[in-house]
Amino acid sequence: AIWDEELRLKAAQRRCPTYRETGKCVDSEGREVHPDLLHTLAGSFAGSTAVVLTLTPLAVLKVNIQQTGNTLLASFRSVTSAGFTRLWASSSTSLVQALPSSASYMAAYEGLRDQLAPHVSKEMLPVVPFVSAFIGRSLSVVLVAPLEVVRMRQASGLAESVPAALAEVLRSRGLRGLYRGVLPTMACESSAAGVFWGTIELLRPWLRRSMGGEDARPLSPLVMFGLSAFAGGVSAVVTQPLDTWKTIAMSPDGVAGAGGEGGAWKLLASEARSKGWIPVLYRGLMARLGIVVPASGIFLGAYSLVISGW
Repeated sequence: AIWDEELRLKAAQRRCPTYRETGKCVDSEGREVHPDLLHTLAGSFAGSTAVVLTLTPLAVLKVNIQQTGNTLLASFRSVTSAGFTRLWASSSTSLVQALPSSASYMAAYEGLRDQLAPHVSKEMLPVVPFVSAFIGRSLSVVLVAPLEVVRMRQASGLAESVPAALAEVLRSRGLRGLYRGVLPTMACESSAAGVFWGTIELLRPWLRRSMGGEDARPLSPLVMFGLSAFAGGVSAVVTQPLDTWKTIAMSPDGVAGAGGEGGAWKLLASEARSKGWIPVLYRGLMARLGIVVPASGIFLGAYSLVISGW
């Protein structure tokens, strides 16, 4: 198998001594405790740490590059012309968004993965992480889509606060405006999650064997940091065209000349005919790698740290 079922069971037993005897995790008063709570808390902590505390400035610069076609230096000058605090313009929204998004994503991924694995053939096992991550991320995207619309308006410099962004969206586009760009967002984020976890689960057993992990203990948080950073880089390169489409589609009217999913694709196709598909669709790749690689490492490194120390 790509991941080790015995490893998962032993990890559950370490967290809960009653698991092996009863197949359930119960507290001192005999009440059942759901293991997904641990994953939810760990995912919330890891997601909010990675997205908000460390990488919001790079996310703001990436949006500017993809909307304007500026270089990284030109985007930095443009964004900071109104003050350096503009680099953290969407940090409060990112924090509110990261908590439910990462929590629901991790709980759904691990739950689906463990439910699907026993029912597929050995040949189909490599597909399980991709499918589980794709579905789990799709659910979290729909859950926080309105917050993503608000965050994009703040990152574009069109709103200073969450209430102001919400009021502007509702006034100009109604409730449908809160789900603007949800299709390309789902295509990008869910595909990236599938590639990310497919890479993780493919390489994790090999790493454990090469590091003498026969005792079925998890990889250390430091090793998971490196592995997930690499997987994040792979997923970023593979899904960059979808990320460019998503960013343009979610841009407010008048920014980047876009008008939703269809308008964004027409704009990109028109520009690609004169500049080439690769330069246009991979615009902002270096900025995105600067976000995704460390964010992926911090995310799963922090997640593993919380799991191992619970």
